Amino acid sequence: ISGLCNRGKLSKASVVLRDMASRKIKPNVISFTALIDGYMKAGKFAEAEGVHKEMVKMSIDPNVFTYSSLINGLCIYNRVDQAR
Repeated sequence: ISGLCNRGKLSKASVVLRDMASRKIKPNVISFTALIDGYMKAGKFAEAEGVHKEMVKMSIDPNVFTYSSLINGLCIYNRVDQAR
């Protein structure tokens, strides 16, 4: 997922994350955070927020890296108020 995000293939990374469940592989905090980070770096805030909500819905606790990705992305795109 991280490799796909680093190459700008966010849609493919999102499909891989969703396919994990159909293959009975439970995504973890690292999988979700990689996709959140990719979306944030691309300025796709709504998508990142959606992945975050899905993560929480699956009872996967975000970690410091998850929050750092969200906050850094918002700050880079001058959305400091949202970062608070």
